[in-house]
Amino acid sequence: MCIRDRYRTVEIGIDTTDAAEISEVWRVALGYRKGRDGDLADPHGRGPGLSFQETGTPNDNRLHVDIHRSKAESAPALEKTAATGALMDRDHAPGRVVVTDAQGNRLCLCTEEGTGPAT
Repeated sequence: MCIRDRYRTVEIGIDTTDAAEISEVWRVALGYRKGRDGDLADPHGRGPGLSFQETGTPNDNRLHVDIHRSKAESAPALEKTAATGALMDRDHAPGRVVVTDAQGNRLCLCTEEGTGPAT
């Protein structure tokens, strides 16, 4: 999940069919606190955030990195990333673009757009 006001931050995402089933294991093991949206945060502010992204079809590569930038900063990053030959899935743009490297590893380049409450 891409979240507003997290520009230039990094978050680890875990794809899952049931976040409630696994989130407590991660919270206890990391010593993190649970946020109101179910994401986990380091209470000391040293480690990356951890989010659980519910999907009915989790990929074999369930861990990925979310990189949050402002929409204004995202265009050059997307252009440079595409130039590396990575696959760019823009189905959820501009809120996020799923990037897959040559070995199938994924990351999400996220912006604040499209992440607010539905109107």
